[in-house]
Amino acid sequence: MAKYSVIIGGILSAFLLSCNRSQPQPDLYQTIKDINELQLTEFSLTKTVTIRDAYDEDLENEGEKENLYTYVKKISHAAEKKLKKGNRVGVYGISRDYKVSIDLSQLNPEDIATSGNNITLYLPDVTITALGDNLQPEVYHERVSVWRSDIALAEREQIMRKGSKKLEQEFRESSDSIYANIKNQARLKAKNWFYAILKDWGYDQINIQIK
Repeated sequence: MAKYSVIIGGILSAFLLSCNRSQPQPDLYQTIKDINELQLTEFSLTKTVTIRDAYDEDLENEGEKENLYTYVKKISHAAEKKLKKGNRVGVYGISRDYKVSIDLSQLNPEDIATSGNNITLYLPDVTITALGDNLQPEVYHERVSVWRSDIALAEREQIMRKGSKKLEQEFRESSDSIYANIKNQARLKAKNWFYAILKDWGYDQINIQIK
């Protein structure tokens, strides 16, 4: 994760200015709901992808479980490699940007319960959304021998798309719970901000839950 940028501050500052402690609870509900999408943070993920001969890919994956199809494919790749002179390698970095947000338009009247100066607020859960792919790769290394063809733009774009899909899959299924940790941090941030808002509104006992 390369960068984090908080975008919520201006929205919540405007929210605080719009609040008046003498207003009834329905105005609180509508004010929160009207924020619509509350963006909590942004971050980027990066991945290294490689263009090279299929035979070299086979060598890296040596030891993996194989069947008749993969065995025949490896023999074909080895034969193809013998016909080609020299090497053809490209190593690139790709990035994908994400935003973490809460869709407050999903808030319902029953998600806010008040009793005197006590309030319970049930917020919609946070979501992580990809903002798109950066298909202009950062070139880490390219080497093409004199007898080999240059690496074409179409090849770079293809490996970028493939790498981006793999990056997304690895992120969602990360064994070290990167995905879950980001969501938990965003939930805590949202709770802390809304606690400050409701305290400013005049509530003393504040209970904020994520649905």
